[in-house]
Amino acid sequence: MGSDGKLTMIMECGRYTTFADIPSVSWQIATLIIGLCCGLCFLVALTSVFGICVKGIVIATVARSAGILQMCSGLLMAAGVGIYPNGWDAPEVQQACGFTSKSYSL
Repeated sequence: MGSDGKLTMIMECGRYTTFADIPSVSWQIATLIIGLCCGLCFLVALTSVFGICVKGIVIATVARSAGILQMCSGLLMAAGVGIYPNGWDAPEVQQACGFTSKSYSL
């Protein structure tokens, strides 16, 4: 609502309908890395659920592999979170989000 009481539309950062709409390359890379991380977490969770329901699935090799996948998932999440802030200074983001947008003031 504006000061005059009318509804105004402001075009700024928001939801992206396609992957190509993401304005920064580092944001696209972070999206892919975090998506891969979520896939690995899902794989570990699925293995855990099958291990609860079916006897003999979780043997030492499977448990060790699940632990390694979980560690890789954590490292990928850290990498994705580390890459994401690089996109704030991209010209595409400044144009889409407004030139006054800063990563800490949003």
